[in-house]
Amino acid sequence: MARTISEIRESIKQSFVANAELQAIYGISGVNSFDDEFSTVSLEAQFVEQMAVTSKIIEDLQDLHLKEVNQRISEMTPGTLFWYQKTALDFQMGYTLVWNNEKLTYEYYSIDEAARIVKLCAVSEGAGFLTVKLAKLSSSGLPEKLEPYQLNAFKNYFESIKYAGVIVNYISDDADKIRLKLKVYYNPSILNADGSLLTDSSRFPVVDAVNDYLRLMPFNGVFNVTSLVDSLQQVEGVVNPLLVSASAQYGLHPFAPVIDYYRSNAGYIVHDDVIPLDIQYIAL
Repeated sequence: MARTISEIRESIKQSFVANAELQAIYGISGVNSFDDEFSTVSLEAQFVEQMAVTSKIIEDLQDLHLKEVNQRISEMTPGTLFWYQKTALDFQMGYTLVWNNEKLTYEYYSIDEAARIVKLCAVSEGAGFLTVKLAKLSSSGLPEKLEPYQLNAFKNYFESIKYAGVIVNYISDDADKIRLKLKVYYNPSILNADGSLLTDSSRFPVVDAVNDYLRLMPFNGVFNVTSLVDSLQQVEGVVNPLLVSASAQYGLHPFAPVIDYYRSNAGYIVHDDVIPLDIQYIAL
C-alpha cells in the first residue's frame, strides 16, 4: 500500500541525516533532525520534497497496477464474483452460445459489441445464492431495466454458463425512488428565495446538485446521507444545507425512512417524480 507524502518525506529526511557520507559533507552529527539542520527553503529541503512527490507517484502507480492485475486475475478465474460480472457484461442479445470442446465451455462464435446490451452489472453473494443486478443504458445514457424478453434471453445465457448448482436471483427493475426534504440556508446575494440563481433564474443549483448526486452514484452504490449533504455544501450560494428527512421505495413496496444509508434494489436511484423535491430556502 502506498505511503502518504508525509511518511515518504520523513523517511527520506531520516535517511539523509543518518547517512555517514552526507554527515561528512555537511558537517552534521546525525543527532539533530533534518528540520533542525536545514531550512524549509533550502535546496536540500526542496530536493527532499521533490523526491517525496516522485516516490509518491511511483507508489500510487504500483498500487494501481497491482489492483488492475488482481482484478484481471479475478475476471479470468471462473466462479469469482468478478468473473460472473464480466460474463454478464459479455451477453450478446440475439446470439446463440456454442459449445467449445477444447475449452469445455460455452461461447459465442463472434463478438458483436453492439449486441452487448447489458452495460451495468453488479454481482453479490448471499446465503447460498448469487444476486445479479442488470441494467442497460437509454439513448440519453441513463440506466434502465431490460425488457422482459431481453431479461429472459439473458437468464438462458447465464444459466448455461454459470456453475452447476449455483442459484441466481436476477434483478433488472425500474429505478428505486427516493423522496428528500431539505432545509437550505442560502446567501441572498447569490440565490433567489425560490433557490434559483440571481444571474439566471432558470437554474436551480440545489435541485441540479441533488439530481447530479443520484445520477453519478456508481451502479449498486450506496446512497449516503452525509455524502449528499457534503455535496450540497459545495453548491454556489448555499451556506448550510440540512437534510430534514429521506425515504425510499422499490417496486410496489411502500416508502420507508432512510436514516444513514440506502442500497437500492435496482442498482440505481431517481427522485420520485410524483412528489417534487421538497426544499425550504432560508436566507442568511
